[in-house]
Amino acid sequence: MNPLKIGQPDVDEPIPNADDETTMIHQEFLLDPSLTVQQVLLGAHTEIVDFARFEMGESAEPESEVPLEDAEPIKSCG
Repeated sequence: MNPLKIGQPDVDEPIPNADDETTMIHQEFLLDPSLTVQQVLLGAHTEIVDFARFEMGESAEPESEVPLEDAEPIKSCG
């Protein structure tokens, strides 16, 4: 599941191999693979306006260039 775009139901057509689908609305819904994302959205009367995709272990912020020995200790509350 690596969507490149959200997609438009009246413009984008699903491709034959579901594993290679790059349009989000035509991909399998993660929590119920018998449904597509589009079917879940229609059932919930909602729409996706934007999205961000992360892979496991990836962070939103670039990694710091500060060496660990120079980094400030983490403060805890309690």
